[in-house]
Amino acid sequence: LKEKDKSLYICDPFSGAAFNHLKKLGCRIVGPQAVIFCMKHQRCVPRAEHPVFNMAMADITISCTSLDKETREDVHQYVQLMGGCVYRDLNVLVTHLIAGEVGSKKYLVAASLKKPILLPSWVTALWERSQKRTTSHTDVDMEEHLCPIFLGCTICVTGLSSLDRKEVQRLSSVHGGQYTGQLKMNESTHLIVQEAKGQKYECARKWNVHCVSLQWFFDSIERGYCQDESMYKMEPASSTKTVPETSTPTNSTNKLGNRALSDVSHISNISTSCVNESAFNSVMNTRLEPPPDTLESLDISSLQAPEDLLDGCRVGI
Repeated sequence: LKEKDKSLYICDPFSGAAFNHLKKLGCRIVGPQAVIFCMKHQRCVPRAEHPVFNMAMADITISCTSLDKETREDVHQYVQLMGGCVYRDLNVLVTHLIAGEVGSKKYLVAASLKKPILLPSWVTALWERSQKRTTSHTDVDMEEHLCPIFLGCTICVTGLSSLDRKEVQRLSSVHGGQYTGQLKMNESTHLIVQEAKGQKYECARKWNVHCVSLQWFFDSIERGYCQDESMYKMEPASSTKTVPETSTPTNSTNKLGNRALSDVSHISNISTSCVNESAFNSVMNTRLEPPPDTLESLDISSLQAPEDLLDGCRVGI
C-alpha cells in the first residue's frame, strides 16, 4: 500500500511496522474494541483522521488548561485513541476540562458552567484500564481525580488571628494548596489579609501577588472550586475629606480638616452671624435726615388772590 485509500483497517496492537505505515499514510484505523463497542451500541465506526483504539471516551469532549506541553500532548493523544474529541478552546461542546492547576480563565468559566474539572491522571487511568478490558469513562471514579481547589496556590496570611492562621494552614494542605509563613517573590501566589495595610501587603502588591480577603478562602472551599480573586480583592481605603474645599485661603486647613462636621457647621453659623450683625450696626448708625418741608418756605404775602376768588360761594360758621 503506497497511498491512502477508503478502506477500514482493524489493527491490534497499535504498534509495529504495519501500523506505523498505515498511520503515516493517514489511513482509517480502529481497534477491535472500537468495532465491538459500535456493534453493541449500534453506532457507526468513527471516521477520524487519527487511529481509534477503543471507545472508552465516546461522547467525551475535553479541553486543557495550565498543562505543560508534553502532558498536554499526551492527554490529547490518549483522548483521541479512546474515541474522544479535543478542543483547544473552551466552548459549549466541551464536557470536561483537564487542568494542571487552578485560576486560569478556562478554569473559572468551566467552574461557573459546572463542568467537571479533572486532573490528567483521570485520562491516564482510563487508558490503562482500557488496555485490559472494554471500558467506559464511567468505570473510573471521577471524584478521585477532581482538580483540588487550591492546586498551584501558595498561600500566605497577614493580620489574622492565631486560630484563623492555623485553620488556613490546615485547609490549604487538605485541598491541594501550599501554605507558607513568609511571603516570597515568584513563589507566593495569594496573600490573605485582614486589612489592606502593612509591609507584607505592600510587597505583595509590588510582586503581583493576589491580595484577597479571608472570605475568598472559605467561599472557595464551600463552592468546590477556586473563586475569582478579583471579586475578593483587598484595596487600601480611599481617604475622604470631611470638609468641602472652598476658594477662601486659610492657614489652618489641616486643623479644620480634623474637626467634626458639627464643629464646622457651628463655625459657619458664627461667621454668618457676625456678618449680619455688622450690617445691622451699619444701618443703625446711619443718620436719617428728614426731607425738607416745602410749605414752611412758602411766602404767603407774595400770593395775591383775584377779586372774584370766592364769588358765588357760601361760607357757614
